[in-house]
Amino acid sequence: CSNVSEVSFGENIQQIYKGLCQGLSKIQKVTIPEGVEIIGSCAFKGCSSIESISLPSTLKCIEKYAFADAKITEIELPEGLNEIGVSAFYANNSLKSVTIPKSITQLSATAFAECNNMISATYNAAQCNSTGSGIFPDDKFKKLTIGKDVEIIPNYIIQPSSIKVIEWNAKAVRVYNTLNFGSSNTTATPTAILADSVTAFYGCNSPIIISYAEVPPALSY
Repeated sequence: CSNVSEVSFGENIQQIYKGLCQGLSKIQKVTIPEGVEIIGSCAFKGCSSIESISLPSTLKCIEKYAFADAKITEIELPEGLNEIGVSAFYANNSLKSVTIPKSITQLSATAFAECNNMISATYNAAQCNSTGSGIFPDDKFKKLTIGKDVEIIPNYIIQPSSIKVIEWNAKAVRVYNTLNFGSSNTTATPTAILADSVTAFYGCNSPIIISYAEVPPALSY
């Protein structure tokens, strides 16, 4: 199997099993059919030539390290996806941007860490309550767009200290505390969008531009 360059799957499959193609470094293209709901941990880890991947609308969960150390240049995460596991796309250095779908409820730590050429992300998850630290890379990452349907900003979404622009399109958002932003002791608190804590933008160590489609009201609890 070491010379396999393209992988596709038959019908009536619900899960891509753990470690199925791990380490097959010559795979360049993967097509996952409709019906698949889970991509198991490390399923394509170390497939360092993968550039193209097609994901089905039925997908619910991408488990930890599923596509770590690949070479994915772009990916469309389908609506209906609920969970992205720890380091699922770790060190995909050709990936420049990603859109988190509205349906995501769990976005685990370091999901896109060490994707060192990623410069932007669009966050559309409406009610994601569970996140881990270091989701996005802290290197060239410059812009985060908050989608119009977002209702909750959980911990660690706004974390990379390299961010320069936050485009805020949501109308009313509850922002959880301790969204560590950089490492300095400077505190910036845009009260129009923060309610739970003045530490939400703790450590802003570079100029931030907040661009509002509609200025969301301050929330009180």
